[in-house]
Amino acid sequence: MVGVEPAAALCQRAAAALGGRGEVICGTLEDAPSHLAGFDAVTLWDVLEHVERPADFLSACVARLRPGGHLLVNVPDLESLPARMMGARWPLLLPEHLNYFSPASLRHCAALAGLEWRAAGRRRAAFSVDYVFYRLAQHGIPLAPTARRLARRLRMSRRLIVVPLGELYAVWRR
Repeated sequence: MVGVEPAAALCQRAAAALGGRGEVICGTLEDAPSHLAGFDAVTLWDVLEHVERPADFLSACVARLRPGGHLLVNVPDLESLPARMMGARWPLLLPEHLNYFSPASLRHCAALAGLEWRAAGRRRAAFSVDYVFYRLAQHGIPLAPTARRLARRLRMSRRLIVVPLGELYAVWRR
């Protein structure tokens, strides 16, 4: 098992979690040694929206996949109900996101990279009550700080809430 992660702290956590049962390369996919190819799967969870040229990046991923290998992606979906309802307050509108996708644009990128579309859907995320109120406060939602304090007093801050943020996942095959 081999993983590539650009964040040093996450590399250390991943290596510790693997306990020697795999290799974690600290860097980007482009920086990874060229002998690393023939992967059964490449996962890009919350990655594609951060790269300058998504179709080119997908092509680089395809080059690392064995024939029949799978590529799995999760991205913000600009056409999702949460994105349309929240507009400028949509929590996935972030300065570090260089790209946003719709199901059609994601399919287009995959086609340019020579991938075969297998499955797609909208994904929900699970967050602690504390984190949800923290983020709502960041976005200027009234009473969020008060609700956060109340949740802590009631010892509910660690409970999980499933939230449809407007994320799209896709699975492709080489």
